Amino acid sequence: MDKKAFTAAGRTELMALCDQLKERLNPASETRCQLAKTVVEGALN
Repeated sequence: MDKKAFTAAGRTELMALCDQLKERLNPASETRCQLAKTVVEGALN
C-alpha cells in the first residue's frame, strides 16, 4: 500500500471513529440537559 492510500485509509477510519463518538456523545448531552432542567425545576418549586 502506498503512502497516499494508507493516509486515505487512515483518514476514513478516523472519520468513522469520530462519527461513532458523536453518536455516543449526543445522547449523553441530552441526558445531562434533561437532568439540569429537572434539577432547576425542582429548585424553583
